[in-house]
Amino acid sequence: MGIGKRRIKPQRANHSFTAWYKKNVRANEPPESELNKYQDRYKKSMPSDDVEPIKARQAWNEIAVYYNKFDRLNVRKYFIDYILSQARLNGKETIVSIGSSTGIFENFLGFKVPRGTVIGVDFAHNMNIEAKRLKERARSKNAHFVTGEAKRLPIKSGSANIVIMSAPSIQEFYGSLHEASRVLIKDPNSKLIIQSIETKVSLQELKRGLQKAGFEISNLKTLRVSDTEMAVNLVAKLNK
Repeated sequence: MGIGKRRIKPQRANHSFTAWYKKNVRANEPPESELNKYQDRYKKSMPSDDVEPIKARQAWNEIAVYYNKFDRLNVRKYFIDYILSQARLNGKETIVSIGSSTGIFENFLGFKVPRGTVIGVDFAHNMNIEAKRLKERARSKNAHFVTGEAKRLPIKSGSANIVIMSAPSIQEFYGSLHEASRVLIKDPNSKLIIQSIETKVSLQELKRGLQKAGFEISNLKTLRVSDTEMAVNLVAKLNK
């Protein structure tokens, strides 16, 4: 090693999510005085549930650059703890994440599969740009990001051990299930992990939708959001 050159140590795979998050996601947070202008732009750009897909993509592309400034650690930690508890990773898995946004989970999970890979798919190109910037900051070599639609994943059939999905609406959830089934390896240990979905439909209807796509629920957690809506976390496995 030449004089003046400093060896960059890779980040450890066993660090906590909280420490990793504070170091890599919150490291360059703007001063409180600047957050108001970002918040105004964020609210104006946030797409509604019934917006057209093209307009939704435009909105998410606008939001991408300041999306993480309003991210909440406690919410993220709740979801990553659920994912890790259900995934039971051995370090060799191929994980596909549908709706990866700015790549927080995906870049962290890259350290959990040192002999595997994590592929984040998002339909907003600018979200993937931010995800790749985080990858560079965090030195997450095993995380990769591609632009694509949840209903037409740019992923080879039968190539993933785990598919992680976050669906903002029940329509998007149902529309993505067949693609999730397609890319999963046909193995009893393959899993679909839903980290978040807010829905007004009944659990029976949710189960029927999963069954039509070839899944059976193996773990289910619900959280009441309002009198008419609930948030769902679930794990499903492919039918034999």
